[in-house]
Amino acid sequence: MMWPAKNPDLCPMENLWADLVLSVYANVTV
Repeated sequence: MMWPAKNPDLCPMENLWADLVLSVYANVTV
């Protein structure tokens, strides 16, 4: 699954959540 780059339309909380998901996803797949 490819995640889109940070979307300026998202609120900061959604960007933080996206960062959390991406970091966890990256750690799990390594």
